[in-house]
Amino acid sequence: MSGVEVAAAVAAATATLAEGYSQYQQGKAEKKAYDMNADILRQNAARKRVETSLNEDIVRSQNRKQLAKARAAFGEAGMITSATTTGVLGQMAGEQEQNAFNLRYAGESEAANYMNQAALQDYYGRSAKANGKNAWKMSMIKAPINAFAAYASAGGFSSEATVDATGQGVSGGNVFFTNASYMG
Repeated sequence: MSGVEVAAAVAAATATLAEGYSQYQQGKAEKKAYDMNADILRQNAARKRVETSLNEDIVRSQNRKQLAKARAAFGEAGMITSATTTGVLGQMAGEQEQNAFNLRYAGESEAANYMNQAALQDYYGRSAKANGKNAWKMSMIKAPINAFAAYASAGGFSSEATVDATGQGVSGGNVFFTNASYMG
C-alpha cells in the first residue's frame, strides 16, 4: 500500500462528503428563500382582506347615499308610497348589496389564492430542506464506497495476492476475499 492509493481514497471520500454537505446547505438556503416568499404571500393576503373590507364599506356607503337620493326624488314626485317605487327601491338595494358581496368575494378569493401560494411555498421549503438532508446522509453512505473505488483504481489491491483453498490470504498484496465470496 502506497500513499497514492490512500490519498486517492481520502480525496474521493472528502469530495463526496463535501458535495453532500454543500447540497445540505443549499437545501437550507432554499427553505429560507421559500419561507420568505411564503411570508410575503401571507402579508399580501392580509393586506388584500383589509383592502377588500375598506372597499366594501365604501361601496355600501355610496349605495346608501344613492338609495337616499332615489327615495328623496320619489318623495318629491309624490310617489314614495307607490308599490312600484317600493319595488324599484328594493331591487336597487338588492343589486347594490350584490355588488358589495361580489367585491367581497373577489377580494377573499384573491386572499385565499395568496394563502394557497404561501402553503405551496411552505411545502417547497420543506421539500428542499429534506432533499438537502437526504443528500448529506447519502454522501455519508457513498463516501466509503467512493473511497474504496478510488483506492482500488489507484492500484491499492494487488493482483499478486494468493489465496489458499479456504479463501484465506497467504502472501502478496491486500486481499479482499472472504470465505463467503471465495469461489476457488
